[in-house]
Amino acid sequence: MKIGILHDTLNPAGGAEMFCFNAMRALKERDHEVLLATIEKTDWLKLETIMSECPRPDVEIPLTDTTYLPFQTELSLLEPMVLRRLANQCDIIIQTHCGIMPIGDILVFNDLPPASVLSDALTEGNSNSGTFKLLRRVYSRPYALIYKHLMSKVPDDRIFTVSKFISTVVYNTVHKNPITIYPAISTEAFTKVQNSRKKDGSVLVCGRFSEEKNLDLVLDVASRIPDVRFSIVGTVNNGSSRNYYMKIKNRVESERITNVDLATNLPFQTLLKYFETADIIFSARINEPLGASVIEGMAAGLVPIVHRSGGPWLDSVGTEEKFGYSYCTVEAAAGAIQHVIRDDYLRSTIAKRNISRVQMFSKTEFSKRFSSEVERIASAKDWKRHGT
Repeated sequence: MKIGILHDTLNPAGGAEMFCFNAMRALKERDHEVLLATIEKTDWLKLETIMSECPRPDVEIPLTDTTYLPFQTELSLLEPMVLRRLANQCDIIIQTHCGIMPIGDILVFNDLPPASVLSDALTEGNSNSGTFKLLRRVYSRPYALIYKHLMSKVPDDRIFTVSKFISTVVYNTVHKNPITIYPAISTEAFTKVQNSRKKDGSVLVCGRFSEEKNLDLVLDVASRIPDVRFSIVGTVNNGSSRNYYMKIKNRVESERITNVDLATNLPFQTLLKYFETADIIFSARINEPLGASVIEGMAAGLVPIVHRSGGPWLDSVGTEEKFGYSYCTVEAAAGAIQHVIRDDYLRSTIAKRNISRVQMFSKTEFSKRFSSEVERIASAKDWKRHGT
C-alpha cells in the first residue's frame, strides 16, 4: 500500500517530528511504501546529528527547496497545496502534525488543537504568534466554527492523539472521541545511561527553545535555589527560536543567574551526557501535550518534576505521583527539587518504578498499534477518502 505522510516541517526536531519518523519506520517495516510531503525541505544532515534516529521515506516531496522558512507558524496554511501533491499518488494520507486545518484521511494530534478553538485556560502560558494571534483577535469565532465543522466530518476512529490529555482536550473542544496511541520514545539509549550515571545533583531542562516552553519559569525557580545547578538544553532552528534563546540568555546574564547553563543543537551523544549527570528532569510548559524529554529522563533514571497540567502530569508522572512530582507555583517547584536532591533513597525508588513505566512508550508497542490502526482504516469496507 502507498501511504502518504503530511508534515509541514521536520526541522524543529521535536516530539511531533519523532512521531513522524517512527510512523514512517513502522509502516515501512510492514512493507508499505511511504511518501513524505513537507513544506520545508528537510535538513537531514542536522537531524541525523541531533536525533537518536531519523528513518527516511521511500519518496520525499518538499513544496519548497528552502530548508528554513522565516514564518514557521504560517507553514500550515500551505498544507492544502502539499496535500494535492499526495492525493493522486497514495492510497491513504496521514497528517502527522495537525495545523490550522484538519486535512488528510487520518489526523494525528501531537499538539493541542489550534488556539482559536481552545479555552483561555488551555492557552495559558503559551504565547502563540503570527497567524494564531491574528485569528484569536479578529477571526477567532468564525475560524473556530469552520474548524469544528471540518472536524465534525472526520470519523472518531480516524483521529489519533499521542496522550490521554490531548484526547480529553479534543473531546471537550470538537466533541470527538479519538484513539490514544502513545508515541515511540527512544528509551533504549537513555536506559543505558543508568549504568554509567555520575550524579551531580543538577536539574535538566530539555526541549526546543520556543516561547511555549515557558523557560522564564525555569529561571525564576533557579533564582530561588542558587545552590542547585540547572542545564537548559535545546534546539534552535529558526528566527523565532533564536530570538527566544537570546531572550533567555540575556536574562541569565543581566540578572546574573550563575547556576544556569544553556546549550543548543547538541549532537545526540553529547546530549546523553547531560542525562548521565542530572538527578531531575524538569518541565516548565503549562499544558504540555506529552513531553518526550520527560519520558527520556525517566528512562535514564531521572526524577521528573512537571507542571500540574498536560501530558507530563496525566500520562507520564500520573496524578497519584508515584513516578515523580508536580507543582503549580515557583515556590512549590523549588521545594520539590530540593526535596528530591536531598533524598538518595527517594530518587532510587522512583527511578526503579519508572523502568517499567516507560515501557508503554516502546517502539515495539507503538509499531504494532499504529500500523494495525492504519491498516484497519484502509481495509474497512466503508473506506472513503475524507473530504470526497
